[in-house]
Amino acid sequence: MTPGGRNGIQMAAFGFEMAGSVVGALLLGSFLDETFGTEPWLTLLFVVAGATLGLSRLVELARRLDRRRTAQPGNSPAHTPPERKLKGS
Repeated sequence: MTPGGRNGIQMAAFGFEMAGSVVGALLLGSFLDETFGTEPWLTLLFVVAGATLGLSRLVELARRLDRRRTAQPGNSPAHTPPERKLKGS
């Protein structure tokens, strides 16, 4: 499998994970709201928590893919500052 294909599969997996966390939170929040009679507060709380979890996973995935990309031979990190000579050396 090509490296680009692997990244595509990882991005698709992230999409399912993001959707799953939000939908799961929605279902759990709705169930708890019906059980405790707190509509819509628990649903809103859980959906926000699910979206936050999904976004944190996106940041983690982006960092992991960036580390993997920059670790390949011939690639250098774009955010690395240029080397500077110290005074007196």
